[in-house]
Amino acid sequence: MDQLLGAVLNGLTSGSIIFMFAAGLTVVFGVAGILNFAHGGVFMLAAYTAASILQRSSGSSISYLYAIIGAVAVAALLSVALEVLVIRRFYQYQHEYMLLGTYALLLVLEGSAEITFGVDAYFAPMPGWATNGFSVGAVFVNWYSVLVIVLGVAMAAGLVLWLRHTSSGKVIKAAAIEPEASRSLGINVPLVLTLVFALGGVFAGLAGVVLAPNQAIDLSLGSTFVVQAFAVVVVGGLGSISGAYVAALVLSLANSLWFTYLPGVPQVALYLVMVLILVFRPEGLFSVRKVTA
Repeated sequence: MDQLLGAVLNGLTSGSIIFMFAAGLTVVFGVAGILNFAHGGVFMLAAYTAASILQRSSGSSISYLYAIIGAVAVAALLSVALEVLVIRRFYQYQHEYMLLGTYALLLVLEGSAEITFGVDAYFAPMPGWATNGFSVGAVFVNWYSVLVIVLGVAMAAGLVLWLRHTSSGKVIKAAAIEPEASRSLGINVPLVLTLVFALGGVFAGLAGVVLAPNQAIDLSLGSTFVVQAFAVVVVGGLGSISGAYVAALVLSLANSLWFTYLPGVPQVALYLVMVLILVFRPEGLFSVRKVTA
């Protein structure tokens, strides 16, 4: 029982981090119709930024505020720059060109990270309070895991409420569903798209800060997480925030349980579950065509 509880806790923690990252992909696809591989590079650079700030400040409490500001600013500004300078040129082309173009941007960002931060992994300290916690049976639950899970729930709920009940959320949904009609009503659709990319960058920055104290930050981070996040976005239903959250938890729990009970078997649980879900429900868990709650 304790082994199962530990696996569930790890799955919920990793699933929450993946959702924070995948939320940006979901919103961008729902509005712009682009599966943005470059999002992985933005996330990687945000994680490097957070880790470097935390290393230089020895993990003091105030340094985490600096890390959040720095990582979110880098990710949001970089996302806006990529959309304005490069990605908006892809809107007129078919999806395969968008995928190739944004994948090329991911490679460029990985090269930039290697030049800026080097090839050695970065390790960020975890705040002292986060290593404390409480026990459930023989399983120790630290406050870091609790915080990550709560942040995941809060982000999912906040996005759903924002899209459903605020004027700005309704403008974004209108621009996604009926861009031409939105233009006729005076909505600046290109500006909306740029702001959506900025929002995706904010999510990538937050995910990078949360991840930094939990694992080594290296050059493979962007590619690794973007593959997992694409699985989450597809399984959840392209453009669905609720679906992305549920899919992130389901896939991460499957991966954690596989690792716990089948440690000697290659880690294919995430992809196996993804295939099984898509075989029986090809449209994903929450089927939508444009961004929705």
